[in-house]
Amino acid sequence: MLDFSKLSRNLYENATPEQRAQMDAAHAKREADAARTRSIPAVFVRTAYKGRPENRRIVEISREFKEIGLRIDDMPSTFGSEPRVLKFLGGPTGHEAYRLDPDFIAELMRDDAGDELCICAGTPGSCAQCSVKRSDVVAFLREMAPDLTA
Repeated sequence: MLDFSKLSRNLYENATPEQRAQMDAAHAKREADAARTRSIPAVFVRTAYKGRPENRRIVEISREFKEIGLRIDDMPSTFGSEPRVLKFLGGPTGHEAYRLDPDFIAELMRDDAGDELCICAGTPGSCAQCSVKRSDVVAFLREMAPDLTA
């Protein structure tokens, strides 16, 4: 069997000082990202079309419960004034992210919206629908970005 920790150590020991600096920076970034990441439960629902095209309907094929990650990253944009983005790590497409602008925060904090937040609507026969508890997302924002939820 391969000992990946030994391979990694050898790679680091044989690297130039510049390569070591790059490796150290990448390691520090991974640790910082991990410190800003929390796990929350999510529901993945797979659907498919059933029936002929003239009376086709969408049916649920499977439902799976698993943990996904939640993290706030800085992603400056020319389209919005708020540079922070809420990323859902491990979602169906891997690209579920929302800019933390005041409109999104206001919608998230609404009391009459229920406790389910759909982060991906899915595509029947292809990509699963994914939803999380709105209260979990709000609790995460209160912990990691209290200035947004005040």
